[in-house]
Amino acid sequence: MNLQNSTELTGIANTSFGEVFNFISDLENFYPDFYLWFHNKVINGVTSDNRKIITKRALSGEICAIAILKKHTFEKKICTLRVAKEFKGIGLGAELMEESINWLDCKTPHITVNEENITEFTSFLKKFNYLEPIKVDGYYRADKAEFFYNPPKKFFI
Repeated sequence: MNLQNSTELTGIANTSFGEVFNFISDLENFYPDFYLWFHNKVINGVTSDNRKIITKRALSGEICAIAILKKHTFEKKICTLRVAKEFKGIGLGAELMEESINWLDCKTPHITVNEENITEFTSFLKKFNYLEPIKVDGYYRADKAEFFYNPPKKFFI
């Protein structure tokens, strides 16, 4: 596959927020109020430098992988990590993890995975030294579990 170099979104750059949202918009099926979260938290956070969006593009120009990160004193989190199906298996997820770890300055930043994707992520996250997650039923959706890897202590106090 032909890929361009990574781009970082810090304010207005080569990637528009609309283009990023279109790439991940189906996550609304897993996370209530996803649209509001993206538009209120992510965009505002990127413009105030406590969030970052990293994209990978195919030579055609389309986004093929993305990471959305959050860096606060009390939480360093990979909010979203996504690789398009046709680009899986070529190392883009690992590249995004390495870039995320570097920007967050944390070896195992907090990340959550919904129950529909836990099988796919378990072995991937073990490669980055993540321990067993904490399963929380009903955290985002009443009838579904969310798996928390390396959560900040404030979540379970």
